[in-house]
Amino acid sequence: MVFQKLTDSDKEQIAIFSQTFDKKQLAEIRAMIMRGVKPNDAKAIAEQRQIARNELVVLLEKKEEEKNETVQPKAKPARRAKKELKVVVDKDASESDNDAPFSPTPVRKKREKVKDTSTQLDKEIANQIIILA
Repeated sequence: MVFQKLTDSDKEQIAIFSQTFDKKQLAEIRAMIMRGVKPNDAKAIAEQRQIARNELVVLLEKKEEEKNETVQPKAKPARRAKKELKVVVDKDASESDNDAPFSPTPVRKKREKVKDTSTQLDKEIANQIIILA
């Protein structure tokens, strides 16, 4: 690209344009004039570009708003089903206490922790000895 030096009339036109345009547009106009475009044509092109930028910004804002409206919140994870407790009814106690209201008690089994295999083997051996006897 070949750039030309700005003439005095071009500098005056740029000074006039500086009152109506911002720095970004003024830099574009100056660059176009240096490339050989007439000042009035450069002004028209800069105005068209500014209009196109404004339309693009409005369009992007609308898309962003539509995106925010269509985005649904994430679904919460489903809760786990509650464990049902087994109810053990003591028939002997309910027959003897006819006046007492029925109150079932939940029964939970505790897990038996095995610390080492030797204790488990001792229990099994003792059970086998009793069975054989």
